[in-house]
Amino acid sequence: MSSSAGHGQTQPYQDSTRSWLVAVACGWCLFWAMIINRCGGLVFVSIIAEMGATREAASWPFSLLGAVINLSGVVSGVLLKKLPLRAVSLAGSLLTGTGILLCAVFYNVIGITICLGVVCAIGQGLVFPSNAVAINTYFKKYRASGSGISYAGSTLVAFVFPSIIAYMSDEYSLRGMFLVVGALSLHAVAGSLFIRSPEAIANDKQALRNEPVGEASRKTQKRRATEARTKLIATPQDASCRKASVDLGGSSLCREFSFLKRPINYVITFTGVVFTSVQILYNVSLADHAIGQGLPKWQAALLFTCSGAGDIVGRLASGQLSDRKLCHRRDVMATGHAVMAASLLALVYARSAALLGLCTALFGLASGSLIILFSVITVEYLGLETLPLAFSFQSLVCGLVALPRPLLIGYYRDKLGSYAGMYVFLASACLVTSLMWTAECFLKRRAIVKPLNTEEATGKVST
Repeated sequence: MSSSAGHGQTQPYQDSTRSWLVAVACGWCLFWAMIINRCGGLVFVSIIAEMGATREAASWPFSLLGAVINLSGVVSGVLLKKLPLRAVSLAGSLLTGTGILLCAVFYNVIGITICLGVVCAIGQGLVFPSNAVAINTYFKKYRASGSGISYAGSTLVAFVFPSIIAYMSDEYSLRGMFLVVGALSLHAVAGSLFIRSPEAIANDKQALRNEPVGEASRKTQKRRATEARTKLIATPQDASCRKASVDLGGSSLCREFSFLKRPINYVITFTGVVFTSVQILYNVSLADHAIGQGLPKWQAALLFTCSGAGDIVGRLASGQLSDRKLCHRRDVMATGHAVMAASLLALVYARSAALLGLCTALFGLASGSLIILFSVITVEYLGLETLPLAFSFQSLVCGLVALPRPLLIGYYRDKLGSYAGMYVFLASACLVTSLMWTAECFLKRRAIVKPLNTEEATGKVST
């Protein structure tokens, strides 16, 4: 794809009817692939009840799931450069469903940890970046809205499955629940089949017009397919780099890794670390925290629906606000993390079902407004051509930081007997992140105002 796709002229396939269909297909994939993640807190409680595991041990499948999803993002960045977009997404969908089904075969804490935390996680680690590349390829003006539709798929899980998961785990045991959810997750394959790069579609149309004749035509078709995969994230700047690398050797590689010199890259990476840690620890602990406050399991399941309601509003509203230039995406990042911090603190003091539901809805609103912006804001600050490698770097850091999460759960809940301290710690991290983005907002506004003041002063002198 050309640079114009990222920064200048809009390409014909961008913001088109097919673009919105691709966004829906991405949402379909996430709806089926994310069942186990969005209902992780209920599975966590069932593992403790059925297997007698400690909370630290029971949290390992979900902590490892988050870590491996991010670590596999390092590999996915390379795969997206070398393989068709559809192939990567399809492999991810198949691995996700297979990993959940295997939990019913290797039915113990270690087996579930490996099947969910490795096999399923690798699959999801291929689905997420495939969706990110598809959305950023097919959208320009409405990227945040397209991203919102894509991620809304995982949010809709909260409206459908929490009560079903709670019912199935009680009636058919955890093993039966894994079998049903694993089979349902394979529906994501249908969405993956629709996700293709514009160049691959164009090449197929060209192939239909010009039927290949002989060996030369077959070689031409193979060469075009290879070029199409490269063009998915290529830009004129990339072309210049390739030309320069003939003379200067390795300059294109240096250009692709130039984002490492940008301070904002580390702000985005730190934000990703905080956000993913908060999301996973919140999802895993929510049901257990609610049951500890005296709520029955079915009411604890409804808290995920409350969170999902706020989540979907946040995803759709955030995309519209930023795409229509009603506010900057950095403003949403600052405000969203502040609201998330407030909701976590409120969760500590909430006792009734109504107050817990209000806190979770507020948390969902904040997290939903933020999650759709990570790939979009990476493109905005670092450029579309760096997205796969920048995404891989961020995923590597987030994956490594994810590994100690079970120790936090074990320390606060198993040893101290409450999640209150953990929620205060997470709220503090969100507040620090909010302050960082507030500083970025201030610096950007200052950079805009200063040239205007200079121009006004020059005008007065000239008169």
